[in-house]
Amino acid sequence: MNMIKTTKMKKLKDILNEVLSEAPKKMTKVHVKQVQKLLKPNMFKSVENIIPHKDILFVTYTNYRDRAKIIKQVEKLYKYDNDGRSTNAPRGIMGLGGTNWIAFTTRHNESVNEAKQPQTKIFDQGALNDSLKQIKKLVGIEEVEYDEFRFANGTGGFSFKWEHGIKHFGSLGLSLRQDGNHMLYASSMYNGKRFGDEKIDPKRLSTPNKDFLRHIRTWRDLDNLTMQTIITVLSKDVIKNEAAANKAFEQDRKAQSDFYSGGGKGYFKQKGRIGYGL
Repeated sequence: MNMIKTTKMKKLKDILNEVLSEAPKKMTKVHVKQVQKLLKPNMFKSVENIIPHKDILFVTYTNYRDRAKIIKQVEKLYKYDNDGRSTNAPRGIMGLGGTNWIAFTTRHNESVNEAKQPQTKIFDQGALNDSLKQIKKLVGIEEVEYDEFRFANGTGGFSFKWEHGIKHFGSLGLSLRQDGNHMLYASSMYNGKRFGDEKIDPKRLSTPNKDFLRHIRTWRDLDNLTMQTIITVLSKDVIKNEAAANKAFEQDRKAQSDFYSGGGKGYFKQKGRIGYGL
């Protein structure tokens, strides 16, 4: 009896594993970044956003003539599923209103390499991981990129970058200069407008943070405490910049929604359009 029960349980477990392995894979920021590389801004200027939602990846765009080209390009990685205009866009998905859209799904048995753990040769790996967690919490993004620059003449620095969408992103970091006039930066961008400053002079910071980099000559002088201090000093700027960029995004989204809503002055009220006045 026990042997029969065990055999049945094994079969049930195998069936469950098969079902789970065939379940739709969830789209993430990893997939978004892969598509962003395919849809370079200089290739498709009308692309507005790339939105992961459950097992679907939505690409929104403004110029309908780009439709076939976008599908052909993205199908190098993902399977075309459906598309439409603003009038029939799926509801309840943030950022999917007011533009044309195309939906893609993962290919069968697709395997996506997870984002590699950022590495460092300047700081302790544990300290970098803690800093990444801090910035992720600060900007509300699960994927933050880290880069560091180590040149032979001692110049270089490091940067943390994050993306909410193609036109909505931000960064913070340090730029080390040979003359010792090092610069911090913290800014957020939306639709080409910058919020923040890319040239923050540490010497002009208020006490007690004023000129805290005075002992730094090259990237070899950087340590864990310096990195943490920079993030702490810039955290208020990041919060302020992100709030301003998010406000611009929400205003843009509302303007698009109003235009296409047909509420008296939008898309459905344009003179010369078929059906105008109905």
